[in-house]
Amino acid sequence: MSLMASPKNWQPIYGDFTFESGLVRFHGKEVPPYDPSGRDTAPQPSVGLALCDVWFGGGRVSMDVESDHTDYVPAVQAVLFHDPATSRQLTAGFSGQFAPYNFSINEFTPPGGDSGKSGWEMLRGTGTLIRDAGRRYHLSIEQHASNIEVSVDGIVLMRHRLGSSYARTQCGIFVQSKTAVRVWNFEVQGTKRKVFVVMQFSSPFNELYTDVIQPVVNRLDLAVERADEVYGPGVIIADIEKKLTEADIVIADVTPQNENVFYELGFAHAIRKPTILIADRTKKLPFDVSPFRTLFYDNTIAGKNQVEEGLKKHLSAILDPKR
Repeated sequence: MSLMASPKNWQPIYGDFTFESGLVRFHGKEVPPYDPSGRDTAPQPSVGLALCDVWFGGGRVSMDVESDHTDYVPAVQAVLFHDPATSRQLTAGFSGQFAPYNFSINEFTPPGGDSGKSGWEMLRGTGTLIRDAGRRYHLSIEQHASNIEVSVDGIVLMRHRLGSSYARTQCGIFVQSKTAVRVWNFEVQGTKRKVFVVMQFSSPFNELYTDVIQPVVNRLDLAVERADEVYGPGVIIADIEKKLTEADIVIADVTPQNENVFYELGFAHAIRKPTILIADRTKKLPFDVSPFRTLFYDNTIAGKNQVEEGLKKHLSAILDPKR
C-alpha cells in the first residue's frame, strides 16, 4: 500500500456538518417525515453527505465513530465512490436501525441508468451492534478491485465481491442519525490499481509484454503482472483465479489458440472483469471471441507505436469512463 492520506478539506453536500482538525461532526436530529399521504407521522433521522479532498480507487478507508445514541444506532458509512455527475455511490459501514442488518455494503443508483434500477440497494449485510452511547468504534473498509471487506474493532464482519467496477473518485462520509455523530481520524491508504495480463509465454509475446504492455501500464501509474510471474512450486489454477479476481483490469492476447489463455479469459468475463483483448492483425480470431472489441496490432516498429497508443486509450477509458 502507498502512504496514508488524511483530508485537509471537507465539503458538505447536504446535511448539518462542522469540521475540525481530525474530527467531523454531524449534528443529527429528528426531522418531520416526508409522506404526502400523511399516514407516516413518526419523525425521521436527518441525513448528511460530506466529501473530502482525498481520492480513492482501492486500498483502505478507516475512521473512528462515536455518537450520543442510547437505544438508537445511527448509520455511518464510508463513501468509497461518488460520481458528482450522476450521484451514483458505493458505501460501507454502520447501517443504522432502519436496515435489516447493522453493518452493510450499499450502492445507490440514480434513476435513468442503463441498468433499469434506481435507489439504494444493500449488496451485503450482517450483524447487530452493542448500543453503548459514547463508545468509539473503529471502522475499516478494504477494497481491492471487485473485493470489499468490512471490519469493526479489528473483527472482519463481511466480505463481498462487487458486480461492477468503480472509477477513482473523491471519498467521504454518509450519515443518517437522530443524534450527534463524531467521526475521528478519517484516513485513506490507497493502492495502485492492478492490471493482470494473460498471454502465451513465448516470443514474440514476451517482447510485446516487456516492450509495450509494461511501459504503457506503468506510465499510467498502474501495477502490472503477467500470469507466468505467478507460476511456481505448488501454484495451482486457484492462484491464477485469485489474481484475476484481485485485478482491476485484464489484458488478454488471444492471437494463438492457447487453452490457458482462453480459460483465464473466460473466467475474467464470468466475474465481469473489465477486459482488453489484443491480437495480431494477421491472425483470424476464433468464433467465440470474434464478437468482442479487440485491439489489433502489427508486429512492426510502426505497429508497436499504434498498439501503445491504442492500449493507453483503452486503459484510460476503463479507468475514467466519463472521458
